[in-house]
Amino acid sequence: MEFHEIKSVAGCRCGEIRFNNSERQKINTPACMLYTRGGAAPYLTNELTEDFFDDYAGVHVTLPTLFQYPGPDVLQTYGKGISEFLGIQKKNFVFMSVYDPTQEIQCSYNEDKNVSVWNSGGRKKINVDQFIEILKSFKPNIAQCLCDTVPSGESCKRNRKSVDRTLKFLDELLECRKNSDMLKSIEILGSVEGGDSETERVRCAVETSKREVAGFVVEGIEPSSQNWEELLKTCIKNLPSDRPRFFPGPMTPDHIFSALECGIDVFDSSFAYEATRRGCSLNLQCSSKRCKPELNHTNDVTEKCKATQSKELEENISENIKKTRFEMNIANIRYKEDFSSLVIGCSCYSCTNHTRAYIYHLLETKEMLAEVLLMIHNFHQYFSFFKKLREALNNDTYETFKQDFLRT
Repeated sequence: MEFHEIKSVAGCRCGEIRFNNSERQKINTPACMLYTRGGAAPYLTNELTEDFFDDYAGVHVTLPTLFQYPGPDVLQTYGKGISEFLGIQKKNFVFMSVYDPTQEIQCSYNEDKNVSVWNSGGRKKINVDQFIEILKSFKPNIAQCLCDTVPSGESCKRNRKSVDRTLKFLDELLECRKNSDMLKSIEILGSVEGGDSETERVRCAVETSKREVAGFVVEGIEPSSQNWEELLKTCIKNLPSDRPRFFPGPMTPDHIFSALECGIDVFDSSFAYEATRRGCSLNLQCSSKRCKPELNHTNDVTEKCKATQSKELEENISENIKKTRFEMNIANIRYKEDFSSLVIGCSCYSCTNHTRAYIYHLLETKEMLAEVLLMIHNFHQYFSFFKKLREALNNDTYETFKQDFLRT
């Protein structure tokens, strides 16, 4: 797997990711992967995913959600790998990450010989030998190496330990890969760790670049933290330009613009899932077409909370605070009798067949169809945004597109 840069615009890398496998199509960057849970798009069947979406770069599967079901034992018995098991088209690559980007990082449970992943079944400890067996069972096209990810705010000693452990895991995996034809068919990505320590980030980037890895995953940098852009730029400066850089995690469009200009190539669509889980509809039109709901009416919810002192409403407030200006809270009562589509001009199935009032009703009655329709819409908006982003880069209109999109 190699990255070929076609042009660079304001730091954004417009190019192609090429695979050794001729059956797999080239990936145009900047690219966005389909985020999945347990190998399936959240709330959607495979049939719906195939019918409504064809412009994502690859499929992002996460170890925590796959470890429980279908699980290594089932896939080992099946013998054909995760792509065949899930019915994923051969043209799309499957990328397996060690952590789920929508989960909080719990680094205190990681140890020198293993890391911990979490799912509804609890904590699972995985060492390098177990991870190798998982790779042999799952057979993803691209896999992130086992890593010790730490969030911002950790001590210098803990940041240094995260880099030491991650490099140790990588060396052990690459050594085993030399003697295994099955592992050689999997592209291994090295993880760039180090928390919020610039020194450790640089050390990890430089050392990982010396290894035989197909690309890099930048882990542990949260767009909500201070100086994250400077830290990301520092990482990227120390990575070679001929290999792709992945940056999975829930990211708003303004964060995507920043990460692109730092040199990131591949993202995932977990932000669309997070918005759906909050009962929100994404509006990623240019600013002149974007609705501007009044801060999702968090003030109204706050007043209700003061009146009732309800613990449930307090939890709702904390969720509302996480909402962004790109989201419309369809569960708000203002949409009860709003018979317009979720986003005016959107061509997705949900917008062409249903109204805000109907989806508000579904949310109020806790019908699962609400999440299905919101997920279809939010994925459509998110993938369309990346398509417009690539077009703007190719047509040399990136700066105009960015300014128009972010103008409020």
